[in-house]
Amino acid sequence: RDLSSFCPQAGRAVLVRHWPDYRRSIELLEPGRAPRQLWIGTEALLSSACAGAADRIWILLLSGLADPLLELVELNRDGEVLKRMALEGYEPEPGSQMHYDPSRRALLLLLKQRSAQGASQALPEAHLFAVDTGVLQAIPGPIGHAGWLPSRQITQLRRGAPRRAANTSST
Repeated sequence: RDLSSFCPQAGRAVLVRHWPDYRRSIELLEPGRAPRQLWIGTEALLSSACAGAADRIWILLLSGLADPLLELVELNRDGEVLKRMALEGYEPEPGSQMHYDPSRRALLLLLKQRSAQGASQALPEAHLFAVDTGVLQAIPGPIGHAGWLPSRQITQLRRGAPRRAANTSST
């Protein structure tokens, strides 16, 4: 089992389990309980994100070889599929993670737009996916990495506060 994502409520996490027959499953880990399987399938499981106490879990899946299909699936804590949306015309940035922002109620994804010939653009773009409306919105401009900053760090950046250097000493 591998850790896929942490849930904001303490002690909860989403695990990925790799099976000998190449299936993958998503399991919910809660304090004092054995991991509980929520989903199993043959699709490539790219990333996951979790809201609250695992009330909502999103997984990003990729299936197919000749014509790959990227899907965003929303599960509840019982493993029931609430929504399944195809992200047509997009491919994921390899190694990127999906992040959930509870204040915006949005997922942050790093995606490349595929051209008509199937070739992808040079650099990916950050996209916000509104979980309540299902709207995917690109943040203009190529980017190499995306993630949420805690509000304390954003406040420091806006003020232009210098970062504290670790292990600074003068000799």
